[in-house]
Amino acid sequence: MDKLGLVLGERLWAFSLGSLLPCPSLTKRPGHQESDAMGSNWHNPDWGGVSRSFFVSAGIPFFQDPLGSKRESPNCTALGCQGQPTSFALWQAEAFPHLAGTRLRLPLSLPAPHFPSRPRPRAGAQESRAASPGTHSALTAGSPLHGSPTMSGHPTNLRVKLPLLCALLQLATVLLFAFFVQYDSHTSPRLWHEEVQLHSKDPLDNDFYPRYPSFQDVHAMVFLGFGFLMTFLKRYSFGGVAFNFLIAAFALQWSVLIQGFFHTFHDGKIHVGIESMINADFCAGSVLVSFGALLGKTSHVQLLLMAGLGVTLFGLNEYILLSILQVKDAGGSMTIHTFGAYFGLMVSRVLFRPHLDKSRQREGSTYHSDLFAMIGTLFLWVFWPSFNSAVTAHGDDQQRTVMNTYFSLASSTLTTFAISALVNRGGQLDMVHIQNAALAGGVIVGTSAEMAVTPFGALIAGCVAGLVATLGFKFLTPILAARLKIQDTCGIHNLHGMPGVLGGLLGALLAALATPDDYGEGMADVFPLVASGQRTSVRQSLFQLLGLLVSLGMALIGGSLVGAVLKMRSLGTPPDALCFEDQIYWEVPEEHHDGFQGVEALSTEEADKATHA
Repeated sequence: MDKLGLVLGERLWAFSLGSLLPCPSLTKRPGHQESDAMGSNWHNPDWGGVSRSFFVSAGIPFFQDPLGSKRESPNCTALGCQGQPTSFALWQAEAFPHLAGTRLRLPLSLPAPHFPSRPRPRAGAQESRAASPGTHSALTAGSPLHGSPTMSGHPTNLRVKLPLLCALLQLATVLLFAFFVQYDSHTSPRLWHEEVQLHSKDPLDNDFYPRYPSFQDVHAMVFLGFGFLMTFLKRYSFGGVAFNFLIAAFALQWSVLIQGFFHTFHDGKIHVGIESMINADFCAGSVLVSFGALLGKTSHVQLLLMAGLGVTLFGLNEYILLSILQVKDAGGSMTIHTFGAYFGLMVSRVLFRPHLDKSRQREGSTYHSDLFAMIGTLFLWVFWPSFNSAVTAHGDDQQRTVMNTYFSLASSTLTTFAISALVNRGGQLDMVHIQNAALAGGVIVGTSAEMAVTPFGALIAGCVAGLVATLGFKFLTPILAARLKIQDTCGIHNLHGMPGVLGGLLGALLAALATPDDYGEGMADVFPLVASGQRTSVRQSLFQLLGLLVSLGMALIGGSLVGAVLKMRSLGTPPDALCFEDQIYWEVPEEHHDGFQGVEALSTEEADKATHA
C-alpha cells in the first residue's frame, strides 16, 4: 500500500482523505485568490527570491484551460491529476528535479471540502465524469501522465478501436486479395516466359525495367516527401509523419483493389503489376493531400476511415475521367491534386471547429520542425518529374514530361521567393511559402506535361503557379477560415487546389491547340482519339474541361458525405483545446511534456494491480 503522502525535497505536504496540511514555511502567494481555474499558488519566501510555486486543484483540472492563461509559471509540471470532482492535482515548479520519473499512486475516496480552492467551472468548460467508488489517481512526478484524456464528448483513448479497425481492414484486404488478385502477364512466372517464347521477346522488355525507377521516386515522395512535409507543427511531428505512414500503407492496398476493379479486372480477377503499384501510390498521394487539410484535428481512426472512403471515391472519379471521358491527365492535376484538395477541404468544412483558437498556441512551428518540413519539400521537388512521367508512354512522351515539370518547378521556386519577400513588409521570407508554393509548379503541369507545352511555356506555367500559391497562403487561407469556415492546416488549397484547377485549364487549352504539325505521329500517344479521327482537338478540349468539373463535383459532394461520417464522436476526435498535440495519441519524450499535461483515469482493478505489483 502506498503511503498517503508525498515528500517533496526538504518540504512535506501531508494529505489524508479530506485534509491538506501545508508546512508552515509555505504561504499563499499574495495577490492570488482562488481562481476559476481552481488552483491556488503557494510559495516559500525563504527560497532566495526564486519562485517555487505549488498548486492544488480539485474538480476540473485548471490545466484544461487551453491557452494556459491560468498557470502561474510556464515551468510548472504536473505531478498528477484525476479529472473528477473527488480528485486533486498537485503541481510544482521545477524545484525538485530528482523526483523526475518517479511513479507515485495515491488512492482517493472522499472529496476534501477544505481544499484551498473550490470547484468553479468556467462557462463552457469541459465537465468531468462523476467519481465512482474506488477510483484511483495515477501520479507521475516530474512528468504528465501517459494515456489519452477522456473529456466530455471526446473519448480519445483508442486502445480497442484502433486495433479493431486495423484488424478488420487488414483482414478484409487479405481476403479480397486472396479471391480476386493475381499477377499480370509481366509478373507471372508462367505467363511471362510463355510470352517471351511465343513472341521472341527480350527479357529486358518486361515492364518492370522502365517503370521501376519511376516507382521508386513516387514511393519516396509518398512516404518521405509528404511525410516530412507534415512535420512542421511544433507539437504534432509524430502524428504528421507517422499518420502519413499509416494511412498511405492502408490506402495503397485498398487502391489496388478499387483501381484494379475499374481498370484491370477480367476473367474474374484483378491483374496487378508494376504499373498497379505506381497507380496505387498516386491514389495514396491524393489521400495524403486530403490529410493535409485535417492535420492535427482528427484521430488516426478517423483518418483510416477517410482513407478507405476517399480511395473508393478517387477510384470512381479516375475511372470516369480516364476511361469514360478519356481525358489526358498523366500527372494528375485533376484526378490527384484537384480531387484530393477539394475532397479534404470539404471534409474539413463539415468537421469545422468553432473553438479551434483554443489550440492556436500549438498551431505553429519551431525552427527545427520547419527544417524537417523543408526536407520533405526537397524530396518532393527532386522527384516530382518522375511523379508526372511515371505512367506516360516510353520514349519522347516520358522525356518531354520530365523536362516540362523540371522547368516549371524551377520557375515556381524563383517566383515564390520573390513574392514571399514582396508581400512581407519587412522583406523577410516566409518558410511556409517556400515549403509549399515552390512545389506548385509540379502541380500545374500535371495534366499538360506530356503535351507540347514548350520549355518557355513550362516556365510561364511555373511562374503563375508560384504566384497564385504564395498569394493564397498570404491572403486567401485566412479568408477561407473566417468566411467559409474551412480550416486548412497545411494550406492544400494553395499548393494542390488552385494549381490543380489551373493545370486542368492549361491541359484543356493545349488540347484545343493541338495540331498534327506539332505532334506528327506522336499524336497517337498524347491524344489517341484525335489521332484516330474520333474527336477534334476542340472536342477533346471540351472533354478536358468536363473532366475538371467532374473532379470538382465528386470532391465536393464526396467530401461532404465523408465528413458527415467522420463527425461521429465515438471515433476519438480530439477536443478543440487539444488539437495539434501529439501527446494525446503518442508516448512522447520527456522534453515534449512541457506545456501539456495529460489526464489518465485508472479503473479500480488497474490501480490495485499497480499498487500490489
